[in-house]
Amino acid sequence: MRISRNIKPAAEGAQTSPSAFTCTCLKMRRGRQRIASSNHGLHRVSIMEELQAASGARIVLHRKNLPHCLYCEATPNTEEHVVPEAIGGRLWARILCGQHNSAIAAGADEPLSKAFAPYVTMLQVSRQRGGAGAEFTATGRDGKPIVILAEGFAKELPLDVKRRDERGRIAHAEGDLAVLDGLPAEAFAEGVPRNIIAKITVPEARFTVASDDRIRPGVLKIALHFVAGFVTDVDLASAQGLLPFVLGEKNPTGDMVRTPFLDEDVFADESTPRHEITCYNDGDGVLVTIMLFGAMAYACRFPFGGDAVAGIRYTQRLDKNYPEFYDQVERPAVLDWNRRPSESAADGKLWMESVETRMRRVNQRGVEQSIQARSRRAFDCARGLSSNYGNLWERYAAALQLEVFSAEEVGTIVAIGRRLHANGENAWEVPVTLDDPSAQG
Repeated sequence: MRISRNIKPAAEGAQTSPSAFTCTCLKMRRGRQRIASSNHGLHRVSIMEELQAASGARIVLHRKNLPHCLYCEATPNTEEHVVPEAIGGRLWARILCGQHNSAIAAGADEPLSKAFAPYVTMLQVSRQRGGAGAEFTATGRDGKPIVILAEGFAKELPLDVKRRDERGRIAHAEGDLAVLDGLPAEAFAEGVPRNIIAKITVPEARFTVASDDRIRPGVLKIALHFVAGFVTDVDLASAQGLLPFVLGEKNPTGDMVRTPFLDEDVFADESTPRHEITCYNDGDGVLVTIMLFGAMAYACRFPFGGDAVAGIRYTQRLDKNYPEFYDQVERPAVLDWNRRPSESAADGKLWMESVETRMRRVNQRGVEQSIQARSRRAFDCARGLSSNYGNLWERYAAALQLEVFSAEEVGTIVAIGRRLHANGENAWEVPVTLDDPSAQG
């Protein structure tokens, strides 16, 4: 998928919070392959295994065994993912009965997962129980809806028959090549050439990733279930009092869920997109910070758990298949529940710039994964073609054109690929450098 790096506030007058953004997708194609380096040294593997084992031990140590469902007295018999599995969450606890698990999935998880589905597809985020990406609906250049499949490409267009002969057979048609290829010869009028001249176009799909009141119940749920599952006991009356807010029946924005500053000490700015939840002591309660996709930040506060173990953190890097878990995380001095960007225009501008910077990085990561996946498909195709079609690099260039790269991009990717190949590296692992529209005059 080719995603533009243009990220801007939602249209003026839209009923969204300051954290609503519009992204433009120039082209979305198959890009499901997850490209991994072939340089897996023993030292690297041992460090990864050590980190995974240490996190696993801390998860077991802190995971709560509730005697009853968080919201009722039924048995907690389901694995409740703190961050929804649909957006890459892998940390779970048995804190809900089946009835409340289903209700919260519909009222909290689904609206949040639907809002972030474009990111899940851009980054091809994998799910714990299999699969990657998420289908969503965008808007085409003509203003009509266009379905983007989980694999990251637009759903095939129906056949548009422009002209038929007197017997109703196709004389001229346009549409997806797969549809045309699947038609029997009898469907075409006599004299229609069997050779198809394919003009590959770049459809445009626009979508909005909006962090507004619709997803705040899901954010509150993430914070509350992290606290209840791994930090401290939450009494039944308190949980039941919060349930209408978690289900979206009441709005938690302001009193329970706020938009904080993206201070580096609170939300470290890293190149790898990640989800991260941290719980800190805050007087007689607890303060929970939440980072989704390494760009969207939230804070929640609960008036209980002041005696809880301080500094518990869960990190889910979206290129890893295991959760990281830490305790004894020191509270940053700058973290303050009452300090938020809405206090002044200058603060709002500073916050907006921070979010835009991080969202561009998420966008670039999606572009990088797409370019490398498409380059790999083209290289595999080139190696499988006969030498009658030219040498390897000529075949590679031709295959890259079918992946909708421009002539200039093809030349650059082939030149870099030749150098990588000569050094014994994978020709498709092209380092991606993109122009930043915000830096243009």
